[in-house]
Amino acid sequence: MVMLPDQVRFDMIPSTVLHDPELSSKEKVLYALLLSYAWHNNERFPGYDALARDMGLDVQSVKWILLGLIHHELISKDDQDIYRIKRLTGLASDV
Repeated sequence: MVMLPDQVRFDMIPSTVLHDPELSSKEKVLYALLLSYAWHNNERFPGYDALARDMGLDVQSVKWILLGLIHHELISKDDQDIYRIKRLTGLASDV
């Protein structure tokens, strides 16, 4: 995707995630960043350093937030430390 300098790019976050009171604001932002990387950079999972830089946090904080996203079943992690965004199913949609 080619972007001209005067264009602004917008990303989306599913309403069920945005309005979920069980998720912290940092979990929501990190989830949105992961979606953004997947959609615009053709990357499934950027490095910890890139995520930490984008969020203004240290790498250890990003890892803790990722554990929260795993706990809420928004992402998964396999045995080789590869993270994947999961399909949204079974979430409350009465928002």
